[in-house]
Amino acid sequence: GIGIGPTRTRLGLADLRGELLARRVVSTPRDADPQTLLRTMAHEIGELSREADLARDRLLAVAVGVPGIVDPNSGMLVGLTPNLKGWAEAPVGAILTREIGVAAVVENDVNLAILGEHWKGAARGHDTCVFLTFGTGIGAGIMMNGQLYHGHHFLAGEIGLMCMGPQYVDKDFGSRGCLETLASSRAIAELLSASRRERVSTRRLLELCAAGDDAAQRL
Repeated sequence: GIGIGPTRTRLGLADLRGELLARRVVSTPRDADPQTLLRTMAHEIGELSREADLARDRLLAVAVGVPGIVDPNSGMLVGLTPNLKGWAEAPVGAILTREIGVAAVVENDVNLAILGEHWKGAARGHDTCVFLTFGTGIGAGIMMNGQLYHGHHFLAGEIGLMCMGPQYVDKDFGSRGCLETLASSRAIAELLSASRRERVSTRRLLELCAAGDDAAQRL
């Protein structure tokens, strides 16, 4: 399993029961094109297999979660990929299959999260449920009657795109007052940085909140 994020990529090797055999977290190369980044991740998967003392031919499949709109039928990113620049229309599934030599499943990262929670986590026993994520991006994965719900254009759950006020309606994405633009961890940290005239990370923001900082708590 590969979870590609804008700053960090998480990799895990598991058996068919979902038991984790090996894992690692690596930095996501900045501004890397899909081919280069996925080739790097294929190498990391090989390293994980060696770490777990597994022959490469034991690897049956790879699943990759990406922070973008995915057509799971083609394994291709479609539409907006605001946190992965230059990845629109990237054939992620085809690239991974070629680089690793096994079947590749590509899906939106939050959609995979709700599948995981339904299988082994907080949503066990609930066939209609939602997973919300708030980080660099904001999104949701939706399961209805035991089935992942994608929507007609694979946009189901993209709550980060919601326009949060009529004053933003004629603006483009990004400046449009989208929920993600206004309330992602990055946006909140940048607002606090501006008010304090120093760079404040998300981690530091939480520390300031815990310490009773008024500005941090208001944000």
